[in-house]
Amino acid sequence: MQKLWEKYRQETVFNYSVLPEELRKKGECLELDARCMIVSRGEFPHWIYFILEGTVTGIREYADGNEYSYFQLDKQNGSIGLLEILARKDRYIATIVSTTKVKLLRIEAEV
Repeated sequence: MQKLWEKYRQETVFNYSVLPEELRKKGECLELDARCMIVSRGEFPHWIYFILEGTVTGIREYADGNEYSYFQLDKQNGSIGLLEILARKDRYIATIVSTTKVKLLRIEAEV
């Protein structure tokens, strides 16, 4: 594992730009308007999304019904669902909503 970590030490982000071509080909490009829900907190992570354009926001809900913005992603830091898959979590940690018009590459998590 140390050798693998060393191999990828220079990569500070994991976004579409470092995705191998063979995985890019297996994806489906989606375009969504602002204020569209991409994933819902608690859903099983069947998909990983890479942000190509635009901005999305992770939203968490309090038990009393209030919401707050948890994080924001764009093409520089943008993947949705990847951390859940790598951590072997069976649920998305937050509801993700498009803040602007977005273009995404959607890939099955099994890939």
